[in-house]
Amino acid sequence: MGLDRKTFLPDFVESIKNVDVSKIDMIELGYQEINQGDDPYGKKFRPMRFRDLYANKFKTWRTLDLCRGNGVELFDLSLLTNEKDCADMITNYGTTEHVEKEEGQYNCWVNIHNMLRVRGLIIHALPLAGKWEGHCRWYYTPEFFSSFEEYGYKIQKLELTWHDLVFCKMVKISNTSFMDYSKFMSVVTFAGAMRIPKGHNPKNIT
Repeated sequence: MGLDRKTFLPDFVESIKNVDVSKIDMIELGYQEINQGDDPYGKKFRPMRFRDLYANKFKTWRTLDLCRGNGVELFDLSLLTNEKDCADMITNYGTTEHVEKEEGQYNCWVNIHNMLRVRGLIIHALPLAGKWEGHCRWYYTPEFFSSFEEYGYKIQKLELTWHDLVFCKMVKISNTSFMDYSKFMSVVTFAGAMRIPKGHNPKNIT
């Protein structure tokens, strides 16, 4: 989906404004490209990657994806990992909705929960249920994110954006166990079968 330069990039910058990022372990989910377009002065920007702008400012920056790229760590979010408490900040700009399998979708969110440290910040921008038809099999709602407050999170910002995304910024305030599978499936929105684009990761398709 990519990182919107006019909407989400300024919010990210604001989130780290008064933070010593040289002490922050950062995880970027997906090898995100900054979405382009005209700036207020009518200038065009060359395509760029999110990590290329900020990675060298952080203590560590991991870009987790199944596609290869400069600095990308090949990582399948659909498989449970033993990694825990390894990130102070995580961004999820249009990545988790592409984890196809039902078990994999749940495992993906368990992994995120386990990797984020207490007092860590996570930022999500994901497709709203009922919109973005054909984009993915999984969609999200404000109620989906509100349910996280029962599992150790405090929501700082939760809103619908003008381009039909759910934006949520939240802090992990305790090491509460993540919701179980049945609870998760009751709050996430499943869109059913879809045509899988050529070249899509086959091992994540049911």
